[in-house]
Amino acid sequence: MSTLAAKKCRPLPAGTPALTRAQIDAFLKEVPGWAYDGKVISKSWSFKNYYETLAFVNAVAWIVHREDHHPT
Repeated sequence: MSTLAAKKCRPLPAGTPALTRAQIDAFLKEVPGWAYDGKVISKSWSFKNYYETLAFVNAVAWIVHREDHHPT
């Protein structure tokens, strides 16, 4: 597991500057499959069917709730 993947999600203090392109590129090396298009960092997943998709979404929701990080 990469150093980044082992970290917990915590809010940054107000006024924290955005990551630089060099920082983004360094972090992306630690998380295969993720990409930066100049605006957003993203990753796509594909599933065989609705049930696998729903299971994935529910697993992500559980992690998000446990981390108290509710994306908007």
